[in-house]
Amino acid sequence: MPKSKATTQKAVESPAWEKVSLLDKLKLVVKDYLDRKVDETQLRKTAEEVDEASQQYKTISISSLSLKEVVKVLKLKLDDKDSEFKHVSPVQLPPILVGTLALIESASSRSPSTEASIRWVINALLLNAHRIASSHVPYAQPINIQTERPYKHGPVCLKREKVILSARPDYGIWYGDNETVYLNVLVVEAKKTDHESGVAQALGYMGEYLTMPNVLYIFWPEYPRSVDI
Repeated sequence: MPKSKATTQKAVESPAWEKVSLLDKLKLVVKDYLDRKVDETQLRKTAEEVDEASQQYKTISISSLSLKEVVKVLKLKLDDKDSEFKHVSPVQLPPILVGTLALIESASSRSPSTEASIRWVINALLLNAHRIASSHVPYAQPINIQTERPYKHGPVCLKREKVILSARPDYGIWYGDNETVYLNVLVVEAKKTDHESGVAQALGYMGEYLTMPNVLYIFWPEYPRSVDI
């Protein structure tokens, strides 16, 4: 076995390897495989170990956690110094969006507000934002809006117990290579009036998916905030 493969094999078998998270283990061995430091047998073995280990932990939905629990579990902290929004210029609403919002208001004004009716507005906003972004950069990589796509993250420590967090965000938008996707991600969660619950879910969903240092932007009616992770 070449020296590089022997070194990687030794690292995989070391006690310190057991402390590495499941996701990081898989990322490391895939990178080593692409760099030809390990063979397909070792890649398959690690993938099977990760799959087996992930089944040993209880799965918890991120929507069941409070905002404080999300912040603690994902080790987040508030960034009070971020000023990016100060330099963002408002975008004039396209006439087609104004007309669509008027139709929604006319059709739903006599009914109680629900998450379903809130999604009408979000759908209109996202579709028009997608059209604007795509038209401004016609030759860029296509942006895809995904709805209720499930994924998992972990294990993480919740109340002194290791668990796997599961997520199914209402809307998820991300693009680019896996190495830089944390810079280009947007999660939208539809909520009626329970803003804190929506913030906890959106923050948790983004924190679950992202594993690199970055800034997450969370929006709700009062004002935006940014969070370092």
